[in-house]
Amino acid sequence: IQETQDAPNALLQLQSGRAVAVVVDFPVAVIWATQKNTSKPVEVLPNQYQSSNWGIAVAKDSGLKAPFQKAMDAIVANGTYAAILKTWNVEAGALNGKKTS
Repeated sequence: IQETQDAPNALLQLQSGRAVAVVVDFPVAVIWATQKNTSKPVEVLPNQYQSSNWGIAVAKDSGLKAPFQKAMDAIVANGTYAAILKTWNVEAGALNGKKTS
């Protein structure tokens, strides 16, 4: 077992054959597996384990919180959010009803 400083280094270890498995964020793993032209194909486990949502921070006095919130609510409501997740094959990371505030 080795620890790397970040996902790219872990994935480089996998690609070079210095590792047989890595643990990285689910979207990163999916994108790596589907977009990288490596000499050794990789597989991603189908389920996320202990998934958590990411946050987006804006400067407190920027006035961006409300417009960003409104935009997120709109793309969730109109299906764009789900379509984006499907495009990148990361539906398992969906908010699934969690508030976006």
